[in-house]
Formats: sequence, structure tokens, C-alpha cells
Amino acid sequence: MQSLTDTHQVASGMPLSGIPAPTQVVDNTGNLDHKENLLTTVIKPELLYLFMTYPLIVGGSVNLMLFIEVSFITFGSTLTKCLLCTQSVFDSLVCIYAAYDLFPKTYEAAALPQLVCRFIINRYLFSFFRLLSMSNIVCLTIDRFLAVVYMQTYKRRIVVYTVGCYVFIFLYTFIATLTRQSSVQFSIPGACTEIQKTAIGLFLQIMGHFAVPVSLILTFHISATVRLYRLRSSFGSSAVQRVNVDDASSMNDPPTCVSRQQCPTESCEMAEQNKLKLAATAMSIGTFGYVASVTTVELTSFILTLLAAFGIADFSLNSQAVRYYTCCVGLLACCHPIILICSVNSVRLALIAQYSSIQDRLNGAFAKLTHITE
Repeated sequence: MQSLTDTHQVASGMPLSGIPAPTQVVDNTGNLDHKENLLTTVIKPELLYLFMTYPLIVGGSVNLMLFIEVSFITFGSTLTKCLLCTQSVFDSLVCIYAAYDLFPKTYEAAALPQLVCRFIINRYLFSFFRLLSMSNIVCLTIDRFLAVVYMQTYKRRIVVYTVGCYVFIFLYTFIATLTRQSSVQFSIPGACTEIQKTAIGLFLQIMGHFAVPVSLILTFHISATVRLYRLRSSFGSSAVQRVNVDDASSMNDPPTCVSRQQCPTESCEMAEQNKLKLAATAMSIGTFGYVASVTTVELTSFILTLLAAFGIADFSLNSQAVRYYTCCVGLLACCHPIILICSVNSVRLALIAQYSSIQDRLNGAFAKLTHITE
């Protein structure tokens, strides 16, 4: 009887039993209104994630291209060159992982490995890459501090400084991300459960991800800036001072002797003073640019965590807020090449020279093409 009833309903144009009839939006003229379907398509999160993926991929590519460019530039300091290269690599990893993390992943519940739970779903790798970038920024500031304050021994101890910096980068990153490891539990196979953050855990996260790195950056930056200011104030004294800075704070120029005997003319003295002034300015651009980026990331995370604690916002592992936050962190990492170019004169000059060379080649090719057509 049920089949006969369904046949009667089909023949009469009525919807089948238990199946709702499709609804259509009709405007005043009797035509179908497709605005509802268009709106539903536009606001799909998947399309928005896809749109946000493009700048992340472009930013990661720019960081990799900057890494290649820096690797071909000659620096007076091996440590400076290594830190600039690894900074581009770490920022590129943050951008690429942010683009990868935008799309939700589906796993079989019974076959979910514990490593996937702790490293992918928990976003441990993302935090690890971000802390690598931040620790590298700390070492860049320490490198500038050592080149200014300990300029007599900087060249001789460059190997020790290099090993110490990279030990600090990876060791501090591992320690600071330990709290992230304990934010999920895998008690039942296939069940990756998020653990609610405690006040102590949140405090340790803020200290490890923000307070300690920013304090180190500002401390070493202020010390190096004060040293440069004293060098400018005591310029022209009888004592010979060795300054190992350039106008980009990358410390990649050979040591420059500064004294009244070596700069007898007023123009030479002003040139050396301007060099120190530009070095301090470039150091400030790099320091406060990176500090602003780190502060924005951690302040946003702290606010969202508080909103989630009071039940105002959803900041769980699989929420859209976490994906938007990840995208914002990746976009800020995509902007780090701008800070690097503005704070390192050698990189900026190399890019300008390369751009001029490409422009000259294009103009030459265009001139030949015009001559042939004529």
C-alpha cells in the first residue's frame, strides 16, 4: 500500500511521504530569486579559508625568496647571515603551516594516531614554528648587542656565539612549548580530547611565549642603543674606538676605527656620526617591528582565551576562531620580510640592485623589439 500511495503522490505532483518538498524563493514578478543560494555559497567557511590561503602561500614564497637572496649576500658576520637566513625559513614555515591548517581535516576515529592528536590537531607544530621564529628574533637582537658592546672580541668568538644562539633557539622553543604538549589527552584510542587550561598553565604560556622573549629583546636592544649613543657622544676623543656596525644594524661591515686622527676633517666626522645614528635607527625599526608583531599575536590569543573561559567565544581546537587566529599569525609572519628589508641595509641594497638589473634587461629587450618592428 505504501508504494501505491507514493505512486499516487508522484502522479499528482505531491511530495513523497516523509520527504519535504523543495522550497523556492519567488519574487514579485514570479521569477526565482537566487539571492539566497548565492548568499549561502558566498558565506561558506571553506571558500573563505581558500581565499585566505592565497596571501599565506605568497608570503611563504616571499620568505623563501628572501632566504635565497640573503644566502648570496656577503656579510662581515657569519652569525648575522645565518640568523637572517633562518629567520626567513622559520617565517616561511609559519606561513605554510597556517595555510595548511585553514582547512579542517577528517580522520577515522578508530585510526587516529596519538602523534596526529598531539602534533597536528593540537597545533603543536604551529606553536613550535612560531616560537622558533621568536627565538631567532631574540638572537638577532643579541647579535647586534654583542657586535656593539663587545666589538673587540666579536670576530674572534663568532663560532662560540653562533653555537650558543642556535642552542638557545631550539632549547628555549622546546621548553616553552611543553605546556602545549599537555593541552590534550589521548586516554581512549581515537579520542583526542582538549584539556581545559588552568590559571597556572595560562601564566606559563604567557611567560614563555611573550614576557620572556620580549623582555630579552628590549633589554639587549636598549643596552646596544645606549652603547651607540655613548659612542656618538664621545666621538673624536683621543681614544680609538672600534665600531662594528653599519647603517642597518646588521653588523656586517668590517670594524671601523673612529678617532680624531683618522677623521681629521669635519665631513668625515659627520659621516661617521651619521653612520652610528642610522645604525641606531635601523636597530629600532627591527626591534619594535618584531615586538609589535609578537605583541599582536599574544594579545589576541590572550583575549580569545579569556572570552572562551567566560563562555563568550569558542576558542577550542576545531573552532573557526582558532583558524582565523592561525591565519592572522601567518599573515603577520608574511609581513616580517618588510621588517627585515627595512632594518638591514645590505639586503635592501641588494634587492634594489637586483630590481635595477631586471629593469635594465627588460628595457633592453623592449628596445630591441621596438627596433625590429620598425
